Parts: sequence; C-alpha cells; structure tokens
Amino acid sequence: MKLMRAASDRVVDALGNVVAGRTLNLMSSYSVGDQVIAARGIGGVLRPTVPEGSPGVVVKAGLFSATTVRFSIPGLLGLREVETTVEDYEITRA
Repeated sequence: MKLMRAASDRVVDALGNVVAGRTLNLMSSYSVGDQVIAARGIGGVLRPTVPEGSPGVVVKAGLFSATTVRFSIPGLLGLREVETTVEDYEITRA
C-alpha cells in the first residue's frame, strides 16, 4: 500500500483514506446553514451510515465544537434524515 503525507500531517493511502494521525481543528470551515455533500461514505459503530454523495445542511459549527450536519438520505419509504458529527474532510460544499 502506498502511503503519502497529507498537507495536514495525516497519513493517507493512495485512495485518500486516513490511516494514521489526526489533526485538531479548532475552527470549522463551515457555517450554520451551509449546503454540503458527503465526500465519502460516513459511518461506523458510533455514527449513522451516510452514503457518499448525500446532501446535507450544517446545523452546528463553532470555534471549539465539531461540525454537525443533517443529511437527507433516500430510502424505500422516502427521505430519511440523520444528524451526525463530521470532520471537514468528510464533506464538501454543494
């Protein structure tokens, strides 16, 4: 596996997955109300699953708080809304 160092001192593999290190981002790059899109699949044991490309709206962002986004995810019974905390590299502006 080819590894490279990202500009933020995280180690990422050739696909852009973070494999080591984390950066402390004290200030979010987003503001409440910003329209965003999931840049990658988000989820895991402690977070709801959000597929790549899902649209969302920033509902919480601050100087010393994480960015919280409400995503709209299409499902069998219509749109489902999930709210989850994200890192800036997991979302992009719509």
